[in-house]
Amino acid sequence: MSAQRLRSWPSPLSFSSPSPAEILWDVQARHLDEATFCFELRDAALDAPHYTLAEVEAGPERRLFNHLEALRRGGPLVAKHLLEVASDPNHESEKVAVAAFGVLAATSGVQSLMPCVRAAESEVQREGFVRALQLGVDATTNGALVAELSGELEHEPAQPTLLRALASHSGPNHALTTQLGALLSSSDPQVVQAATQLARRGANPQTLAILASVTQTVQQAAEHPDDLRRATLECALIHSLPGSGDWVRHWAQQTEPSSMRDHALTWLAQLGGPSEHAWLLWHANNTEPSRALLWALGLCGRAEAVDRCVDRLDDPALAPLAAEAICAITGLSTEDEGYWLPPSEANPDDALPPLEHDDLGTDLVPDSEDALPRPDPTALRDWWARTRTQLSPELRYLSGRPVDDPGLLAALEHSGARRRSALAFELAVRSRGRAPVDTRAWCWAQRASLAAATAHAAVLDPQKGRL
Repeated sequence: MSAQRLRSWPSPLSFSSPSPAEILWDVQARHLDEATFCFELRDAALDAPHYTLAEVEAGPERRLFNHLEALRRGGPLVAKHLLEVASDPNHESEKVAVAAFGVLAATSGVQSLMPCVRAAESEVQREGFVRALQLGVDATTNGALVAELSGELEHEPAQPTLLRALASHSGPNHALTTQLGALLSSSDPQVVQAATQLARRGANPQTLAILASVTQTVQQAAEHPDDLRRATLECALIHSLPGSGDWVRHWAQQTEPSSMRDHALTWLAQLGGPSEHAWLLWHANNTEPSRALLWALGLCGRAEAVDRCVDRLDDPALAPLAAEAICAITGLSTEDEGYWLPPSEANPDDALPPLEHDDLGTDLVPDSEDALPRPDPTALRDWWARTRTQLSPELRYLSGRPVDDPGLLAALEHSGARRRSALAFELAVRSRGRAPVDTRAWCWAQRASLAAATAHAAVLDPQKGRL
């Protein structure tokens, strides 16, 4: 089933539902299992360096659509069974998400699903409901979905789940604009964190004043988790609130490792000007290299950042990340075999250990970094020595060209999926929240967001610092 087919699904009553005798329950069970597997494949592809948006759409997403359509056509009886699956707290979040989405697709609105959302017992189960509600059903029913979810916010235990779902469907003048201040002032950190996702889409001046105060409080207080710090500060950056850039510099300059330091290095690279980039490059010269630092250097876009990455090509653990950053800045293709080691030579440590030494409890799902090709250090150094003079030290580069407004949007559509989330955040900040792209939405929805973002391309100015 194509993406267009998903957007034009008929209403639940526009085809004949099978009778109980006509339902092949073993076939439906296989469709549910296959849909769950494809959901996991799609999630992995959305983080993978070797998948583009088009390849996600044509591969795992299309397979997922086919199984979801088969479940939907099972009619009310299958939808009832899917509701029971979604209600079971023992299932993994992917199966809950698929079952919940099947219920949404086969019934009218979200009311049939809401008792399960309110009664969700585990974080895993709530995450599954969030994913299903975030994906919605189709382009024509998202407005109704927002209206129904907004009406359910009185159920306080479900507030974080519903707020996160609403944030994926709301425009700048969303239904909760006047309530955001109270939500951001909540004593429940999960509600505050979810409210910041919605505030990214639109907030009035009174709400922004509250957000500024909450952001300062959260950054200062040691008891707040990094997830909440990140959510409030990202929202503050999108709205260019006073002091947000100072907090980025504060976290980037911390000596103790933390997720906030890692994120701050990325923000400094993407949103900083010449002075912030000079500090980042000095930091790369004077500290032990790390994955987060190499990631930030790749998003910085400076020619000197490539120099620092070239210095790490002989490090077995960091070489693929350093090469990824080099490619992101210079546009060097990973398809050119002259600069990459064959897979058989790339990482001999990947061989399976003897059975007696194998940890059978290890998570075997590969990390997105595992798919990065391993460079030939000598070949890459020689290439950079020949190429370096083509890049101006005064400019940021993306895929070998000085990054500009169309280039940022093109990279979001055509670059590897692993980097798209960071690029989408830069787009959100530079457009002041007017051009949101949810990189985990259906691919057709992402394309629609990118098309809408072209209206704001003239004001992005990605060469200019925004901190």
